[in-house]
Amino acid sequence: MDDLDRQGVTALLERVDAAFRADDGSGMADAFATDARLLWPGIEDIVGREAIRMALVDLTAAYHTISWEPTYQLVDVTADAAYVLGRFMETRRDRETGAVEHIPGRIMYICRREDDAWGVTHLLTSRYGEERVEVEP
Repeated sequence: MDDLDRQGVTALLERVDAAFRADDGSGMADAFATDARLLWPGIEDIVGREAIRMALVDLTAAYHTISWEPTYQLVDVTADAAYVLGRFMETRRDRETGAVEHIPGRIMYICRREDDAWGVTHLLTSRYGEERVEVEP
């Protein structure tokens, strides 16, 4: 792995993280490959960039991201593939109820370089630890 490869993957992660913090589901989806898979806990895989876009737009319509704090523990780039493992703390507000949720989790990205651009091919998230919900009076 050379520094340019790592910088390309890091830039992709920064783009996804910035879109997530901005409640920009469509912007997040732009980082995915056309044949990507989104693997969220408890549901079937969401397959394809446009299906992922719909899911992320629905997510950001239902929840406002107060904070998104990922830490990436491993960024491994080999040729045209990259593997990223990390953890996150997400704080979000349910737009309907106003409840604030604090969600710790794990995250894994598999990325692919095509035509000199990196894209996410698989995103897997899982929750771990104690979740907290605060309901405002």
